Amino acid sequence: MDSSHMITFDSNRCIGCSKCVQVCDSQGIRVFKNGIGPRSKPVVKLGSLANSDCVGCGQCIHECPAGAIYPYIDIEQCLTTLRDAGPIQYKKKVALLSPPVAKAVAQFYNIPNTIDPLPTTVRILRDFGFTHVFSSVFGSSDMNELDAQEVIRVHDSSSGPVISARCPSVVRLVIQSYPALIPRLMPIRSCGVMLGTVLKDSWGEGLYLSGHAKREDIYTCYIVPCTSKKDEIRRDIPDPSAVDACFTIWELLNYLAKSSVIITPELAAENADRLVPGRSTKRYYNLDPPFDNSKILTYIQLWEEGIGATCMRFVAHKLKQPILAVTENKIIEFNGKVKQFAHLYRYLLGATEYTLLVARGGRAVRHCLNLISTGEIICDYADLLFCPGGCKNGGGQYQPAYLRGIQDPDVIRFDPEKNFEKIVNSVKKATLIDFIEPENNDRTIRAHYTASPRQCSMDIKE
Repeated sequence: MDSSHMITFDSNRCIGCSKCVQVCDSQGIRVFKNGIGPRSKPVVKLGSLANSDCVGCGQCIHECPAGAIYPYIDIEQCLTTLRDAGPIQYKKKVALLSPPVAKAVAQFYNIPNTIDPLPTTVRILRDFGFTHVFSSVFGSSDMNELDAQEVIRVHDSSSGPVISARCPSVVRLVIQSYPALIPRLMPIRSCGVMLGTVLKDSWGEGLYLSGHAKREDIYTCYIVPCTSKKDEIRRDIPDPSAVDACFTIWELLNYLAKSSVIITPELAAENADRLVPGRSTKRYYNLDPPFDNSKILTYIQLWEEGIGATCMRFVAHKLKQPILAVTENKIIEFNGKVKQFAHLYRYLLGATEYTLLVARGGRAVRHCLNLISTGEIICDYADLLFCPGGCKNGGGQYQPAYLRGIQDPDVIRFDPEKNFEKIVNSVKKATLIDFIEPENNDRTIRAHYTASPRQCSMDIKE
């Protein structure tokens, strides 16, 4: 058995189909190579996954028909800690819940769309032993505003592009293969890591949370659809202890299946009914305040336009300029189960033009990084995601969207031209900055968000 801190390869289960070799080649990483002879088991280059160029995108997990490749299992160690069976007993045990988790639970248990799966998901986590469950997307609008500030800065100084650091696989690829581009990485933490930092720094002081807790009393666990998030929380960046553990949707649902946990639509409906005002059990089935407003914050982060286009809308909002025109140029496309592509968009904001580079898929991302390195492409912001189709096809999903037959499960569709100002103003009333001590200055607040990848090394916290 071969493992990195993101992915495990069990050669005893391998049937020699070489699908992992093919998908890794299509992603432009080529960690696996074919063995000698027909139906031979693939071999990991450089001897082991831990020493390889693997960036943890996890596409090989979805392609393996034998279950020989799967996310590195962190959930069991997490449950040991939650049961106070580990070396440290924590007062606060916090789950940072990513929005796709509840959707995956609904799909796994065939819960109808008419029933909200969030109460059932929260109940599962509380049964595990979590004392608090927060939405990890809280503060995403703040992140978009900080992204916009950085894009405006590099545009005005002609020092772009700035590369989005939301995807840990892209960050790892830049660090190990394009070190000259490290200064171009966006200095903004992801939602979960940023929220973990704020919780550990300000619990009971600047935050409206009951009881006082020191940093060492708080245990945080990030639950995500992404295998490479395991790399993000372990990488030796400032404040590596912001998030103590991370497990994927795949691990969660696999554990529930092995534990014979049965959830019927009737039970899910009953759990959802517990949220009726006045029920004494309401808290057990709901996200904890103040970071409980997941519905208002989900769409600000998961627009169908993507992170880059959302950022451009925030740039226009901050500059108080209308978006007069958007033109698109295709740079490259690769066909497959999910098309990989790189497109360049030009936004005319008043009299000023901003350029946005969008890439989805490993080969497309690598192609864009090559163009940026050589100066063959000039843009202000590069929105790069390593998984083809984006995070809905992340390696930590129990099934990617293209296998579930779902085009875009995480999108709330609306007319941004009509609703953008209203949405931004409403979200501003419920952002993370509102819960930090009011006397904190901008520099202190920004420190909660910035980290960062620009200072990353490849040293991993075990």
